[in-house]
Amino acid sequence: AHFGTGWLPYAAAVALLATEQAQLGWLQHDFGHSSVFGSVRANKLAHCVIIGHLKGASSAWWNFRHFRHHSQPNIVCEDPDIDAPHIFMLGEQIPAIWGKKKRGFHSLYDYQHLYWWALGPPLLLPVYFHIDVLKYLAQTRNLGDFAWLASFFVRGYFQFGPLTGGAGPR
Repeated sequence: AHFGTGWLPYAAAVALLATEQAQLGWLQHDFGHSSVFGSVRANKLAHCVIIGHLKGASSAWWNFRHFRHHSQPNIVCEDPDIDAPHIFMLGEQIPAIWGKKKRGFHSLYDYQHLYWWALGPPLLLPVYFHIDVLKYLAQTRNLGDFAWLASFFVRGYFQFGPLTGGAGPR
């Protein structure tokens, strides 16, 4: 309210929010590895709060994906961090194999370096990861992590509602 409703306060808020989310990502990573507090229980609780309530993901989902990543780093079809074959392909051999099999959108692979910046950042975290989290929670029926995820969306509704015409004081 103090700085008005022009584009500059919104741009500054977006920059601060993006920085905050990046920092929370590294912080939840350290909690996920139980490397902050002396007890596993305290790290687990902090991990649930940060990744669930503040980032909108599941602690169990992150551990499942991240430990698979550490056990099979950058191995195609094993490391979930590089598994997006229908949109992006890594290396020289895998795109050629997929192209021969006519799987996916093989003609787009030649241009993925151009469309990564348009699709990757805006779709990877807010869309693909939330869908993957919801699929994981549905399969595992992890109600605790689902509650943390729900708290993220409820918090977001009330926190950003006044800016988007939703809930809260105006």
